[in-house]
Amino acid sequence: MGAAREIPQLHGGTMEFGRTPEEIEESRRALLVMLFASAGSMILVVFGFLSLSEGRHGLALVLLLNAVLCLSLFLYNRLTRAHAREVSYFFAAQAFVLALYLILGGGVDGSGVFFAFPVTVIMVMAGFTSVRLAVFFCALLVGTAAVGLYGPFPAVYDYESVQKSRLLVGLSALCLMAILAEWMRVRSYMAITSTHDQLSVDARHDPLTGLLNRRGLEEAIGSMGEEAFPAALALLDLDHFKQVNDRYGHDVGDQVIRAVADHLRRHLKGRDLVCRWGGEEFLIVLTDTQCATAREVVEAIRENLSRTPQKLGGSEHHLSFSGGLTRFNDPSHLDSALHEADQQLYRAKQQGRNRVLWRTEPG
Repeated sequence: MGAAREIPQLHGGTMEFGRTPEEIEESRRALLVMLFASAGSMILVVFGFLSLSEGRHGLALVLLLNAVLCLSLFLYNRLTRAHAREVSYFFAAQAFVLALYLILGGGVDGSGVFFAFPVTVIMVMAGFTSVRLAVFFCALLVGTAAVGLYGPFPAVYDYESVQKSRLLVGLSALCLMAILAEWMRVRSYMAITSTHDQLSVDARHDPLTGLLNRRGLEEAIGSMGEEAFPAALALLDLDHFKQVNDRYGHDVGDQVIRAVADHLRRHLKGRDLVCRWGGEEFLIVLTDTQCATAREVVEAIRENLSRTPQKLGGSEHHLSFSGGLTRFNDPSHLDSALHEADQQLYRAKQQGRNRVLWRTEPG
């Protein structure tokens, strides 16, 4: 398991969940433990003392011990704010043992089975991670109960024969319904997660090229660590792109944009960032790179593009871009770096296009 996440907290009767689907699932598990453990501990204490007053010391001991375990799990979640998944598994295991005890021990005059049913549902809800695993533990519960009920064990409550069969059928049906309900919940959750992930990708990437868009680039830069700096930022603009659109149409213009995007992707390292800044403009961030080295890289990209013919309208044409390059030392300096790169890009276009300039060059 990865780093522990904080469990949700109750504030003024409302529940605070995480933002990502994984955090929401972690929060759900923590909430289940908090609710079931707090309510379960109170119920078990009441029935434990009632059993004690009636002289049923063995039953009272089991119920009170489970109450202490429930309360311990509740307090652990509240104090540590972590490990909700592991705690939910432990809680499910506790429910498994308690349900089995109530079925085989009979509780008070055979009424224990009625309390075992909701405990079994809690076991499935708290421990469900897959249908296969849930079926295994439910089958283990029903199988162990069947062996105990029909086996020669003197400590097992003496149910009538018809009660035993009905008990097992009812328990099996309950397990099946609980598993189906949790399976449907998980399937719905997976669909929501998939939709969330796709929306997250769509919100951060340009639909035409698959490159980062402005939002995606800004978020990526904001998450960069100190090891990524100093960095270099280059703002690129395709030369004479309007003429391509006017002469060949926007479909061909889109092909040009995609071709340039693929060209940039092929010539940059995996840790570098490339973004479609808008229209025919692209922006790249070369991490852990000085401006002199960055200029060599961007110049190599430019020269390679200008030498590589592109098929437009049935004939081959050579593309080029102008670029402005600047130093980039910190995510908070993004706006100033963009302004500087834009100035250098303007100079490059003024000096004839198809070139990359940076701020240390004389005007």
